[in-house]
Amino acid sequence: MKKIVSLMCLFCICMMSFAQNITMNDSLNRTGCNFVVYDNGGLNGDYGPNRNDILVLNSNNTSAASVEIRILLQGDFDVHGSDTLYIYDGPDTHSPLLDKLNNDIIGGISANDLVYTATVTNASGAITLKFVSDSCDTTCGTGFIINTSCVAPCQRVNLVIDSVNSSHVPHQDADGFFYIDLCPWDTAHLVVKGVYPDNGHSYVQDDAHTHFYWDMSMEELEGVGMNAIDYYFEIGRGYDVSITATDSAGCENKMPVIFRVRTS
Repeated sequence: MKKIVSLMCLFCICMMSFAQNITMNDSLNRTGCNFVVYDNGGLNGDYGPNRNDILVLNSNNTSAASVEIRILLQGDFDVHGSDTLYIYDGPDTHSPLLDKLNNDIIGGISANDLVYTATVTNASGAITLKFVSDSCDTTCGTGFIINTSCVAPCQRVNLVIDSVNSSHVPHQDADGFFYIDLCPWDTAHLVVKGVYPDNGHSYVQDDAHTHFYWDMSMEELEGVGMNAIDYYFEIGRGYDVSITATDSAGCENKMPVIFRVRTS
């Protein structure tokens, strides 16, 4: 699956932006805005045992000085639970840790991919990737594919469900996805709230000045300060709900709130 999807993705990316391939081996430092990053197994192979690979990504665009990476999940990410991909907000592994990923950690994520951007407080604009694997006594995974780009520095915008003020809260089911189950004729009061970890660095941001976008599957709702809605889901079908937000400076949240509503 990694090979097929990767070939299609690589073809499209190369045609549009002349992306360069990077295979993570030992310690690398690259500058540019369009790369496709693979584990040390490359496009066709599994990653190897006892890896400790580091890749520093830097922007070469002064107007888009922050590196952004997109980690493809659907059929393209397979890192054993004993191995880990680390993502750092800066030019080395001493920089703040943005996240760490393997199959066990991302098992409950239903988004098509994961996006991480160098934060506005990161003066270098760089992102550092570190991949560590053990001896792979049983098997190594097929690895990962990461697309990179350069963007203008932004304060981060994160969204979470307000479980206190919402009438219904998504729960994780056995398939790893998140659901809300409604009885007939229930109206759901749904509330999200923004989390702004860089608030005040370049400007002040709050929910009242954030533009919220609700994709309810059958209808779209949006507005500034619209972080709460009352919505009636007609019975007898399912709804895929996705919620995103854009702050007053045009910075967007990278990971939408996604869940499915089931009506009896």
